[in-house]
Amino acid sequence: MYYLEQIKAHINAFTPLLYVGTYSPEAVREELKQMASFLELDFYCASLTDVTTKGEDPLQVLDKIIASNSKQSSRGRCLWVLYFYHLLLKDADPLLITKLRHIAD
Repeated sequence: MYYLEQIKAHINAFTPLLYVGTYSPEAVREELKQMASFLELDFYCASLTDVTTKGEDPLQVLDKIIASNSKQSSRGRCLWVLYFYHLLLKDADPLLITKLRHIAD
């Protein structure tokens, strides 16, 4: 699976944000979870639908990512998978863009 090698190369190169388009998000999530384990990365997953269903603000997840980056996780680096967050980019909320820029920096 060539795309997994590409993702692994990006992770090893410390690429802060990646967009992965797929018709099988659950399969990719499992593959990324295994990759994170192999690379000794903490693994977290958040779905826009789950977050909003719970009545949470999707931007709070980005705040968690920012906080985990500043604290450093127990093993160092971590991998976050955010399902359907690309839909938030459609209207380009300035706060969302600012938080993503902060994560990327």
